[in-house]
Amino acid sequence: MKEKENNKQMLSIPEVNARFMQVLSYYNYSGYKSSQEVEGLSQAKISNVKRGRNKPGLDLISALLEKFPEVNARWLIVGEGDMLNTEYDLAKSSESEMSDKLTLEQIRNKGVSDIQERKLQVLTEKIDKFMKELEQFKSSIKN
Repeated sequence: MKEKENNKQMLSIPEVNARFMQVLSYYNYSGYKSSQEVEGLSQAKISNVKRGRNKPGLDLISALLEKFPEVNARWLIVGEGDMLNTEYDLAKSSESEMSDKLTLEQIRNKGVSDIQERKLQVLTEKIDKFMKELEQFKSSIKN
């Protein structure tokens, strides 16, 4: 019973609606597209979250996190950390280096959509950040 109250309290944070909608926007998902492609997300539920009528419940949050596993659940629910999990990106990057090369080639051939551009931009920024951190680390070792 206490766990249920804690879950209810955690999800009553008003900003959770905005973060939920931010994830959908980031992936260029409208209410209609979400309802068609993500089991458990209906257009009506998303509309209620967007308008602030309802907070996203565990069913909606679970569906969203299942569709987009790189989204940081802690950020989504309580607003702590970054929207995307760095650990997820690092784990997946080594597995998918070859598929990334193929994907980039397919993107070049088919044209880059907005969502693909956003993902590429985020990944590029992360790579740049990691490269700077690596250089700083190397520099600190030399000193």
